[in-house]
Order: sequence, then structure tokens, then C-alpha cells
Amino acid sequence: MIGKAQTSSLLALIAVLALTMPTAAAEDHGHAHGAAAHDEDHAHDDDHAHDEDHAHDDDHAHEEDHGHEEDAAHAFETAGVKIVHPWMNATSGREALIFLELENIGNGSVSLEGAEVPFAETATLVGFALENGEGRYRDLPFVPVSPGRTLDLAPEGLAILASGLTRDFTEGQTVEITLQTSAGKIPLIVAVESETARQHSHAGHNH
Repeated sequence: MIGKAQTSSLLALIAVLALTMPTAAAEDHGHAHGAAAHDEDHAHDDDHAHDEDHAHDDDHAHEEDHGHEEDAAHAFETAGVKIVHPWMNATSGREALIFLELENIGNGSVSLEGAEVPFAETATLVGFALENGEGRYRDLPFVPVSPGRTLDLAPEGLAILASGLTRDFTEGQTVEITLQTSAGKIPLIVAVESETARQHSHAGHNH
């Protein structure tokens, strides 16, 4: 348009500029308004993002707290003895084997001696052995554990044999027993796993 103005009179050029100036002002106002709106949207997005981050942090903290609660339910410690992942199989029979991991974190030897099981007539520390080709569990008086060593009670190994059960047990339940050791009695919460389970559902997790 400026090229065409070179062949026009000065008055025509001034008239053209006079007509275009309000438009430019309006555009500047529009840009200013748009910028303000953009800033508001950006501020809103920042607030929204902050709220989402805060909510995420709260959720993460809740998950961590929940995780700590779960860890507390799977690990038990007293007098230099740490018990991890006590469990048993679901059953409607008269006997159940209770398994766990016992870690000696103290400075002296500790012996596992048995357990008190309120939902059974008797509870005995037993060990699995093959006799004439058949697997049997035999009573054991105790099993010593040296400092820094771990004793695993697992299927076809060592276990607490609870006999004369007074109720049925289904997967997902928990029951309470008291482990007997030379370092003292240790209350435990035992998880009931499926009838065919071969380990605790959280086996392999660090506690």
C-alpha cells in the first residue's frame, strides 16, 4: 500500500494513515487483552499443575504409608530375632503347617523351640524326612540359629505343625500365634494363602 501512495497526493496518504491508526490501536488492545488472557490461562494452568502435583504427592505419601503398614504386618522383631512372612495354607482339615523365616540379628545363638497356636489342640516344631521312600514330619525339640544366619520354615522342610484345628481357614484371612524361642516369645500375624501355595505371597520383598 505504501508503494501505491508514492503516486498519490500527500493528503491522500495522511487520510489513509488516519483511517488505519484506530485499527492498529484496536489490534494493540486486542494483543494486550490476548496476552493478559494468556497470562491468566498460564497462571491457571500453573495452579492446576501445582494442585495435581500436590495431589500426586499426597497419593504417593499415602501409598508409602500403606506400604510401611504392609511391611509392619509381614515382619516381626524382638530381642535380636526377626521373623518375616509367616504363612499357612488355607484348609478345612484338622492339621496345618505354619511357615516363616527367622533371622538371628543378635550377637548370640538363638533357638526356635515351637509355638503357641490358639486355634489348635497342639503345636509342634517338626522337620520333614524321607523314611522308606515316604515323606514324614518328625517332632524336633529345638533348632539353633547362629548370629547372622537365617532359618527357613518351608514346605518339605521345617515347620510348625498345628494339629486338632478348631476352625476352617480361607485364603486372605490372618490368624495370630506366638512363636517360642530361647530369646523369648514373639507374637505373630500369620497370612492364610491358597491351598496350593508354596510360599508367602510377598516372598522376595525386602523388609
